[in-house]
Amino acid sequence: MEIPLISKRQFNRFKKFLPVPSNAEKICARVVISCANWVTKHGRSWSEIPEKYGKFDTIRKRFARWSKSGAFRDVFTSLAAKAGKSNIAMIDSTTIKAHRTAASMRCDGEHRQVGRSVGGLTTKIHMIANIEKMPLDFCLTGGQVNDAKEGYEIIKRNQFRMKYLLADKAYDTDKIRQNCSTYGTKTCIPPKCNRISPAKYDSELYKKRRIIENMFGQLKDWRGIAMRFCRCAHTFDSFVCLALIQIFFYVR
Repeated sequence: MEIPLISKRQFNRFKKFLPVPSNAEKICARVVISCANWVTKHGRSWSEIPEKYGKFDTIRKRFARWSKSGAFRDVFTSLAAKAGKSNIAMIDSTTIKAHRTAASMRCDGEHRQVGRSVGGLTTKIHMIANIEKMPLDFCLTGGQVNDAKEGYEIIKRNQFRMKYLLADKAYDTDKIRQNCSTYGTKTCIPPKCNRISPAKYDSELYKKRRIIENMFGQLKDWRGIAMRFCRCAHTFDSFVCLALIQIFFYVR
């Protein structure tokens, strides 16, 4: 079985964010990242990594160490900071079913971002992207968390990047609209049916929101993301970062 290695150009994007390797490390960082990509893409267990790439437990532990340090989130953030020049952003969320191995509620004193919703035990990915098909920011919560509540925090963090915001009815709240108005951001959000004075929106521009829906489709092509197997929230966060980094490489 062959595991495709990431290119040297792609590895250079990771290199400066990884800890300085010690002389005792016999497996190169490029192999570790490539194996992590393979595990995430195909939803495989670490123990299924062929022996010729090194001891699977060594690869797993090094990935976990980098994940805890936030290395993969740093790589994603650096790419997102240069994500095109478009000022049209869109926000949405998707729900991920948690496998029984990810269903415990706490790990090392930290919440695992697994919650109980209509679909059972789930994790929710909240993401904001631009119209150039590039992700700008994301976060994880339990599946029961309201879209607008977490969406407000992401919008607030990324307000400087947008002049237009596209979102569905779940984000039609006074708090989000007032925040966007304060920063001069125009909203394209269909009003909820219980609005006394429904706001107008551009129905043609709203159709562009399909871009973020397609991005979630691309994310769920990675079996390790379509079904959450890992217990720790930081590990799943790193898996999502790896998939989004590949989207950056593909778009560019």
